[in-house]
Amino acid sequence: MENRAIAAELNADRPITSASEDLLSRGSFCEALANSIRNWSGSESLVIGLYGAWGTGKTSVKNLVISNLDRSRDVSSIIHFNPWTWSGEDRLQTAFFEEIGKSISLVQDAPEELAQTWKKYAARLTLGGTALEHLKSAAEFAAVPWAPMILGGISDALRKAGSLSEKAADAHEASGRENLEDLKQSLADELAKLSRPILLVLDDIDRLTDSEIRLLFRLIKANSDFPNLVFLMLFDRKVVENALDDQSHSGREYMEKIVQVGFHIPEVQQIDLDRLLSEGLNGIFGRYSGAIKLDDLRWHLVYSSGLKSYFDSLRRVRRFLSGFSFYLGLFWNQKSLEVDPIDLIAVEALRVFEPDLYATLSKNPQIVFGLDRSKSLANGKSNDIEGHRNLIENWLTKASTDTREAAGGVLREIFPQIDSALRDRVAENSEKPDWLRDLRICHSQIFDRYFTMTIPEGDVSQALIEEVLSSTSEKNRIKGIFDSINSPRDVAALLNRLEVYGSQISLDDSMSFITAIFDIGEKFQHEYPGSFDIPADIYARGLIRELLFQESVAKKRGERLLKCLEQTTGHWMPLRLISIEQPDEGQLLDEHRCLFDERTMQIAIAWGLEKIRTLAKSNSLTGLRLSFYLMRWQRWAGEQEPREWARNYIDATPRNAFQFMVAFARHSVFSDGTNTHAYWAFSLPDLEKFVDLDHLFQQLAPYAEETLSDGFRQDVEEHRDIYQAILKEIRYYRERSQAT
Repeated sequence: MENRAIAAELNADRPITSASEDLLSRGSFCEALANSIRNWSGSESLVIGLYGAWGTGKTSVKNLVISNLDRSRDVSSIIHFNPWTWSGEDRLQTAFFEEIGKSISLVQDAPEELAQTWKKYAARLTLGGTALEHLKSAAEFAAVPWAPMILGGISDALRKAGSLSEKAADAHEASGRENLEDLKQSLADELAKLSRPILLVLDDIDRLTDSEIRLLFRLIKANSDFPNLVFLMLFDRKVVENALDDQSHSGREYMEKIVQVGFHIPEVQQIDLDRLLSEGLNGIFGRYSGAIKLDDLRWHLVYSSGLKSYFDSLRRVRRFLSGFSFYLGLFWNQKSLEVDPIDLIAVEALRVFEPDLYATLSKNPQIVFGLDRSKSLANGKSNDIEGHRNLIENWLTKASTDTREAAGGVLREIFPQIDSALRDRVAENSEKPDWLRDLRICHSQIFDRYFTMTIPEGDVSQALIEEVLSSTSEKNRIKGIFDSINSPRDVAALLNRLEVYGSQISLDDSMSFITAIFDIGEKFQHEYPGSFDIPADIYARGLIRELLFQESVAKKRGERLLKCLEQTTGHWMPLRLISIEQPDEGQLLDEHRCLFDERTMQIAIAWGLEKIRTLAKSNSLTGLRLSFYLMRWQRWAGEQEPREWARNYIDATPRNAFQFMVAFARHSVFSDGTNTHAYWAFSLPDLEKFVDLDHLFQQLAPYAEETLSDGFRQDVEEHRDIYQAILKEIRYYRERSQAT
């Protein structure tokens, strides 16, 4: 076989048809079986049984035997008769003789009289029950109760019964001049003239009903004394024996009287199934040009934990591979796989072989993530831990009884949380960063995509992540990738996901990467203080720290950052980073935890102050981040400069005063015990650091009028909730001022 990975392409139920497809080295067995058929020269028929349970490859073996016989031309004809395609005992009986008769007429070296003699013989043995009612008599032949001896007047009875065609009745009428024994003898004489036997192949016998199986075996028994006729019967022995059981004899004894030679399908060794699965998976993954990498050690652990128990037959291997070939494509995005390949194999095996277990897991992620065990133990909530374990154990009962232990082993291997719960052991870290990096199903951020087969909202594709990782030394390319992302939430998601890949970006490449992040910082969506959404700049800071802490010396880290500050055209992200890294007033800088040492921190602060002053001179200190810039300006330069700038800013136009208030708005929530409420508020002490409140609220007077001008109305529409909070703040302030 040129490529054994072709197994991945096979339909799970399609048998092989040639020796080139034989993956289980059954050629020698098929050769021996073919020799048994070609060497038969007895005076009676040969009945061969080929035994095997469903899915063990009986039809494939049959095809190889027939292929062998066809090549050597050692049989006169091969007649295929599948009794399962003929429902009902009457149809089965009629079809048995008609199909054989059609094939006999095509045998090249057959005597001319053979087909006609078979036709006469078949006419005598294809009587329906309706005909018997008209005749009121019947006889048994060759221990076959339903095969009556033929009496006069039967042709007329057939026509009255309507159970056979006019043609069949005419044939019976023509044979009426010969008794059944003479017909059988004539048929035997004609068959004996053949130089090679006729092979009659009967497949899918075990799919028949019990009564149909009994009928078929009576047909074989009644016709097993003809020369040059070989029956090859394929069935599950246990099924047939049970069907043949009755009060007078055991099914096994009855079957053994009819089947002269029995062969069991050779057992498939697990090592061969393992090999076929491996070759099939390699063939599937190979389509992706080596882009999918497997952790060999982890694959061994998952497979041996119980996964191999599901691949105990060739049919199961094929069934899995044929589905997985399609299933994998659903998770392939451009040049990347969006999940861990080993976890995907395990989950797909559960979907195929444990559908109830899979369905419950897909809808109930709390089975894995529903309990923070470390907190429960710390708080003494042992019953919570026990409840989690009971939840898992109850869920495992949905697995098939004979594979429940295997299912548990697989799940414990792909979900460390489940393993910890069943061991009553607390993991030190419930979700490790490498789980996210490796797209493991055990990470809560990745779990859903294994079942939805899409990238969940608020996440980004692995293809995008790998595109960034392949471009870390190219600043402009990194900027281009981020510029192509339209959703600010997707920008935040990408930065969040990239953090766990920090160790894969070299220190040298990190310089270009960090500079690119600084340059695009203005694109990061601003989140109002108090919002529950984590802003992109927080994720960016985490990523930058991950990159730079590859350098253990604070001075060298700081010097690298200073070079990035010299090269960047951005200001928001660098200023944000410097602000977060700077210790609170009165605290000392911890060089083990900070990106800077004391000297480089002061240089960075000087750079930041100059950047803010430049923005102020160019009237670029605007927008929702205005309050941040003013706070930094005040801390780094004192109160005078930012207060003077703020006074000039709000004096310029009432719209500036409104934007100033919007920049200081804080989003807050409170609960009244029943419901949670969100609202906007202001810290008046923060405002008073930069402006006189009386003067500010006077500038906002046009916004309190009943009729607003177009420009004011536009501001109100854009920030309606904040506008209402501003009006309340003005009213409360005036009330307090009057009271004092």
